[in-house]
Amino acid sequence: MRMRFFEAPSRTRLPRQADVRDYRVYVEPLIERLGGGFVAYAPELRGCIADGETPQEALAAIYDAIECWLEEDAVDLTSQIPVKQSA
Repeated sequence: MRMRFFEAPSRTRLPRQADVRDYRVYVEPLIERLGGGFVAYAPELRGCIADGETPQEALAAIYDAIECWLEEDAVDLTSQIPVKQSA
Protein backbone atom coordinates (compact mmCIF):
# COMPACT_ATOMS: atom_id res chain seq x y z
CA MET A 1 0.00 0.00 0.00
CA ARG A 2 1.21 3.45 -0.84
CA MET A 3 0.43 6.45 1.35
CA ARG A 4 -0.63 9.65 -0.30
CA PHE A 5 -0.15 13.16 1.04
CA PHE A 6 -2.73 15.85 0.27
CA GLU A 7 -2.82 19.61 0.69
CA ALA A 8 -5.99 21.20 2.04
CA PRO A 9 -7.86 23.63 -0.22
CA SER A 10 -6.97 27.25 0.50
CA ARG A 11 -10.60 28.30 1.11
CA THR A 12 -10.84 26.56 4.52
CA ARG A 13 -10.05 29.03 7.32
CA LEU A 14 -10.26 28.75 11.08
CA PRO A 15 -10.13 31.41 13.78
CA ARG A 16 -6.91 32.14 15.71
CA GLN A 17 -4.75 31.76 12.62
CA ALA A 18 -5.14 27.97 12.74
CA ASP A 19 -5.75 26.45 9.34
CA VAL A 20 -6.44 22.88 8.26
CA ARG A 21 -3.67 23.33 5.68
CA ASP A 22 -1.17 23.56 8.55
CA TYR A 23 -1.45 19.83 9.22
CA ARG A 24 -0.09 16.90 7.25
CA VAL A 25 -2.81 14.47 6.12
CA TYR A 26 -2.43 10.88 4.94
CA VAL A 27 -5.05 8.89 3.02
CA GLU A 28 -4.75 5.10 2.81
CA PRO A 29 -7.01 2.32 1.55
CA LEU A 30 -8.79 0.23 4.19
CA ILE A 31 -8.76 -3.55 3.85
CA GLU A 32 -12.10 -5.20 3.06
CA ARG A 33 -12.16 -6.86 6.50
CA LEU A 34 -12.37 -3.34 7.98
CA GLY A 35 -15.11 -2.28 5.60
CA GLY A 36 -13.09 -1.12 2.60
CA GLY A 37 -13.00 2.48 1.48
CA PHE A 38 -10.29 4.84 2.66
CA VAL A 39 -9.03 6.19 5.97
CA ALA A 40 -7.48 9.63 6.43
CA TYR A 41 -5.58 10.88 9.44
CA ALA A 42 -3.57 13.85 10.69
CA PRO A 43 -0.64 12.41 12.67
CA GLU A 44 0.07 15.65 14.57
CA LEU A 45 -3.46 15.69 16.00
CA ARG A 46 -3.93 12.71 18.31
CA GLY A 47 -7.08 10.77 17.46
CA CYS A 48 -7.95 12.91 14.43
CA ILE A 49 -9.10 10.32 11.90
CA ALA A 50 -11.85 10.03 9.30
CA ASP A 51 -12.93 7.72 6.50
CA GLY A 52 -14.84 7.69 3.24
CA GLU A 53 -15.79 5.47 0.34
CA THR A 54 -13.36 7.30 -1.96
CA PRO A 55 -10.06 9.09 -1.30
CA GLN A 56 -11.82 12.40 -1.97
CA GLU A 57 -14.56 11.63 0.59
CA ALA A 58 -11.95 10.63 3.18
CA LEU A 59 -10.02 13.82 2.46
CA ALA A 60 -13.10 16.03 2.85
CA ALA A 61 -13.98 14.18 6.06
CA ILE A 62 -10.50 14.62 7.57
CA TYR A 63 -10.51 18.36 6.87
CA ASP A 64 -13.84 18.57 8.70
CA ALA A 65 -12.41 16.43 11.53
CA ILE A 66 -9.33 18.69 11.80
CA GLU A 67 -11.54 21.76 12.00
CA CYS A 68 -13.63 20.13 14.75
CA TRP A 69 -10.48 18.94 16.57
CA LEU A 70 -9.04 22.45 16.54
CA GLU A 71 -12.30 24.04 17.68
CA GLU A 72 -12.63 21.56 20.56
CA ASP A 73 -9.00 22.05 21.55
CA ALA A 74 -9.45 25.83 21.49
CA VAL A 75 -12.17 25.44 24.13
CA ASP A 76 -9.80 23.44 26.37
CA LEU A 77 -7.41 26.15 27.49
CA THR A 78 -5.19 23.64 29.32
CA SER A 79 -3.85 22.06 26.13
CA GLN A 80 -1.79 23.40 23.26
CA ILE A 81 -2.75 23.04 19.60
CA PRO A 82 0.19 21.35 17.87
CA VAL A 83 1.98 23.43 15.27
CA LYS A 84 2.73 22.33 11.75
CA GLN A 85 5.79 20.10 11.45
CA SER A 86 8.38 21.16 8.91
CA ALA A 87 8.63 18.91 5.89
